Amino acid sequence: AAVSYTRRTSDSIVGAAPGQAEGNYVSMSNNGLVSLSLSGDGTTAPVLAVAASPGATTTQTSLSVPPPSPCIDWGSQQPSVSSSGNMFAVSCFDPSSVYHTFVYRTSSPSAPFAMIASANLPAISADGSTLAVASGMSIAIYQLSMGSYTLKQTLAWTSLSSTGIGTITIAPDASAFAVSDQVSFTELYGWNSSTSQFVLAPSMPLSVGCTNLAASSQSSSGATAIVCSGFPSFPIFSLVNTMGSLLLSTQATISGYANAAAITPDGSTVAVSDGASTTIASATTGTTIATIAEGGLVAISSDAATVFVGEPNFSMGAGRAVWYDSNVAPTVTLQPMSQSVSLGSTATFTAAATGYA
Repeated sequence: AAVSYTRRTSDSIVGAAPGQAEGNYVSMSNNGLVSLSLSGDGTTAPVLAVAASPGATTTQTSLSVPPPSPCIDWGSQQPSVSSSGNMFAVSCFDPSSVYHTFVYRTSSPSAPFAMIASANLPAISADGSTLAVASGMSIAIYQLSMGSYTLKQTLAWTSLSSTGIGTITIAPDASAFAVSDQVSFTELYGWNSSTSQFVLAPSMPLSVGCTNLAASSQSSSGATAIVCSGFPSFPIFSLVNTMGSLLLSTQATISGYANAAAITPDGSTVAVSDGASTTIASATTGTTIATIAEGGLVAISSDAATVFVGEPNFSMGAGRAVWYDSNVAPTVTLQPMSQSVSLGSTATFTAAATGYA
């Protein structure tokens, strides 16, 4: 049966003034508990929203205005929330219009714990240990060690005839990453464990522009799924990595325009949007699973039960970011176990489930 999604009407991030374009970019953790919405006006602070449990009303925190020094305004560029939800990264620009990236711990969003100078378009791995950023006409890879990031690799953007890097994504397990100029060229990279370096996949660059990119973790077969939103169709690539030897193929193609894309970590489900509506589809067959009558930028939880949608044109361009939860019936994954305790002592029973009531 088709899955349907219901908007969480009691919870949203809404722009306060026309033109603010809240929800211009959105990002979310795998469990759907940590979300980040970025405005398109540059001066409005990114909003961090944290829920205690799936579907629960979030606690929202705005980052500082102005941004930390040397920045003067928040940039209108993609942010990134780690899949585990422990960290997030966002860019801002200084008086010379040079972008810098700040990385925050979700538990302490009042001040960043790391800064990457002259870097933008951050893409952060599941636990925050790997960070990919654009640095001029290069992609810089940083590794987290002892609480600070160290530059580990710099890769030249080989498509020098293009307009530069426009979007970056990294797989949650850092098995691969992808970059695109959003117009004409896209490059995919896979991790070579023997050299501890990323290597360019064969037949690069691809002659396709991806307005947005998203990547899954590597499956047991060594494949990382990468979805590319574009026009007149958007492909879902399979990058198979065997001991650093990369093989690229297209596992599915979905027709129609899409300007945003997200994929579950297991590579099974994608969410794509044309700006007016959002489609949830199988990443292996392209078959539509559900449709949401609201579109913009998108993020999806690991169980595909929550979709985070940013609609920057909502209500005179004030914009908003909203959560849609599926109405899949709960499935019990852990039953409570019988216990014997002494009189007056406490017995603790634990149960767990997925889905929503």
